[in-house]
Amino acid sequence: MSLEAKRTLIYAFLKFLRDELKQENIAPDFKESLEVASQCLESSYEIAVDDEICKNNFDSGIDLLSIAEKSVIKKELPADLKEKADKHKTEGNELMRQEKFQEALEQYNKAIEIDKSNAVYYCNRAAAYSKLSDFVSSIEDCKNALKIDPSYGKAWGRLGLALLSNNQFEEAYEAYNKAIQLEPNNEGYKQNLKIVEEKLKNTNPTGLPDMSQFGNMMSMFNNPQFMNMATQLMSDPHMQNVMSNLVGSMFGGAQTGEQTSEATGSNPEAQNAGFDSILNSAQQWAQQMNQANPDLIRQMRERMNLGNNPGPSSSSNDQSKEPQN
Repeated sequence: MSLEAKRTLIYAFLKFLRDELKQENIAPDFKESLEVASQCLESSYEIAVDDEICKNNFDSGIDLLSIAEKSVIKKELPADLKEKADKHKTEGNELMRQEKFQEALEQYNKAIEIDKSNAVYYCNRAAAYSKLSDFVSSIEDCKNALKIDPSYGKAWGRLGLALLSNNQFEEAYEAYNKAIQLEPNNEGYKQNLKIVEEKLKNTNPTGLPDMSQFGNMMSMFNNPQFMNMATQLMSDPHMQNVMSNLVGSMFGGAQTGEQTSEATGSNPEAQNAGFDSILNSAQQWAQQMNQANPDLIRQMRERMNLGNNPGPSSSSNDQSKEPQN
């Protein structure tokens, strides 16, 4: 292909991009991407769509969009198969309402087996995966839905939810922003975006352990009930033996660095046995405390719960039991 032919083609493509930029309600990031694409093409081929000389030499009158529309291969699903797929989807929605998420997933699988071009089926299956805490599969299905329909707001919202649940906060931030651009009145998306922003704010960029909850643990030692229970437990000969084993497993064998290295450094089985002993002793201690005062242990767990931030909003469509598609 000659350079002149290439520049004629590029000019036609630049006209298409210019027309796209004139569309109403175009998303800001999409508009920016189109502008960058136009600038790159103009720079690479030294051509400008608004330049009179370029127009006289390279405007062939070709309408790329019209040619593309005539070339689109429309795969129409037979009516009986479409009805069958929709029936599986509807049954899946009903099962979601009943909180039978695994059964719903199976129905969505059947719908997708029949029609792999329906974004709604993938989006609904993503909701089922999220309910089953399979967030990786949920993310994948949301992305599949968006490959078919990039303007599908609910798919962006469910993608945000799955990413948030999978602790992928930066990606969740982008997904929820996309969802809000497409559905600006969806309060659920806005609430969940605030949660994502809070997560990003609290993310420790240094990579050091997050000590923000250390105060919760220390506050237990100011609890008279906890200290009284601990004192009683430690007066028990059995618990004294458990704690002795625990401390001994952790420190007793390490008289010197050289001795420790000789004893365990070249013997992974010995190291694993030491860890098992520590875990076993710790578990015995925890069980004793739980038996002595289960209510206090419950309070301790609540104090040490790392999930102090509110969970994702359940009021938006991306969290509902029924996908509603």
